[in-house]
Amino acid sequence: MPERWSIDATPDPAAVAAVRTELRAVLARYGVEAVGDAELLAWELVTNAIFHAGTAVEVVATVAGGRARVSVHDASSAPLERRPPDPRRVGGHGLELVDGLSDRWGVTPARGGKAVWFEVACHDPAVRPAV
Repeated sequence: MPERWSIDATPDPAAVAAVRTELRAVLARYGVEAVGDAELLAWELVTNAIFHAGTAVEVVATVAGGRARVSVHDASSAPLERRPPDPRRVGGHGLELVDGLSDRWGVTPARGGKAVWFEVACHDPAVRPAV
């Protein structure tokens, strides 16, 4: 059975630090190979959800099959805007980070909003595939 962890965060930028600290500990406990990268990606997705959706978020980490999936659920059905890279622009590079540092990522409709998720490898290959 997959291991699962979740935390709720208010739509307040200060909430991001608490999520980041707790998630880092969870990912390290589950053997995520690049905890720093996964922490950065989660921080980016939580910040984006709070800034763009303006709603509370739920962060869920599921670990199974040698993979960790981190999902950030918000209550906005507005699609993500992935802008082309522009080194002259401040901000707007978060999804490029997610694309470059995760093994895979995506967006799925979820509970009246959406979930933006990414997957990274874990050290324990004996665990069954994620659901």
